[in-house]
Amino acid sequence: MDTYNNRPMSYESSKILLQYLEANTRFQLSNRIPSIRKMEKLVPMKLHTLKFSLFEFMINDTRYKLGTCRDYPTGVEVLYGHQNDNLKGGVQWDLDQYGFRNFSDGDVVTPGDLVIKDPFLAEPNPPDYEFLESTLRVFKWVSAKRSGQEMDPLDEHIQEGFLVYQNPEITNEFLQKTISELEATLAPFRCRRERTQRPFTTSIQLTVVSPGGEFQIWRKPTVHPVQNTIFKLYEAQKQLADRLFGNRADNVCVKNFEITSDHLHPLMIVRLPPSFQIKIESLTIRENAPTICNAIQDLVHESSYPLRKVEYKGRNRLTVHPTIAGARELHFVFYVFAGIQELLLFRNHNISITSTWETILSL
Repeated sequence: MDTYNNRPMSYESSKILLQYLEANTRFQLSNRIPSIRKMEKLVPMKLHTLKFSLFEFMINDTRYKLGTCRDYPTGVEVLYGHQNDNLKGGVQWDLDQYGFRNFSDGDVVTPGDLVIKDPFLAEPNPPDYEFLESTLRVFKWVSAKRSGQEMDPLDEHIQEGFLVYQNPEITNEFLQKTISELEATLAPFRCRRERTQRPFTTSIQLTVVSPGGEFQIWRKPTVHPVQNTIFKLYEAQKQLADRLFGNRADNVCVKNFEITSDHLHPLMIVRLPPSFQIKIESLTIRENAPTICNAIQDLVHESSYPLRKVEYKGRNRLTVHPTIAGARELHFVFYVFAGIQELLLFRNHNISITSTWETILSL
């Protein structure tokens, strides 16, 4: 028997191997083999791509997404809207006792967090209960009418606001889908009105999507079965970020770094470990460029500047910022300039503009 080939790798050999493994493979090994976790944190890490968005990390070609799922008891009808949310990995907010969106912890900031505040956005208006009820009533009326049932005429004020029943292009499938989605939206209002608990429990789901489209899913109940403590979505992201990025001996080197801010809420917080820093070559921004450039100052190590490239994919006017102005390359994607004078504001060594799928200008 050849015992030589069965010998475990030496400590130094293991470190060298980890250094050349793809990052997500390293994460998987570290998760499955606790004995190498400390070593894995000591080995420098290089990423081709790192993207941050609300409750989501993209590391190279692998996506880590967190969401709140609704878990219905066996035998209880699951509303279509809730089922659809679960299939997508859950909603990106906590839910209160009735099932409403709960953003009460949305502004809690912990050490290491990346805080992006959009001064031009306001909090979204809550759903209009009466409007939703009227809409549901119309869609149900249309569905019943099409099935041949005798129906009383709609009220005139409802007829004026909704013409769906006159549109033959609206399919029965679309009607039923919309009815189910409206029922899901109205469910919390009805629970609150009747002072009843929501008909489901909740769990936080981590969905990992690999480049080949394979899914790995983990779930954890939001209420601890013994301690009765509540597990929040932001706490889940903090734990995930700590597992992936926390306590690393060196800064993580990133070739392409991108932040996609949330367009629905004025405050977006990406939960990250304390003292976590990255060295980046290029930065991609979709909107809110000056705010994002300011927000990442503590996250991006100073040795990264000047950046090799900044890519802007937004539609709002791009304000000249030191991070943008200092980059060697500045690339605009789908951006419409107000005129040549705006273009002349940027003094980068190389400037390129992409419209549709082709680069039409390079300076």
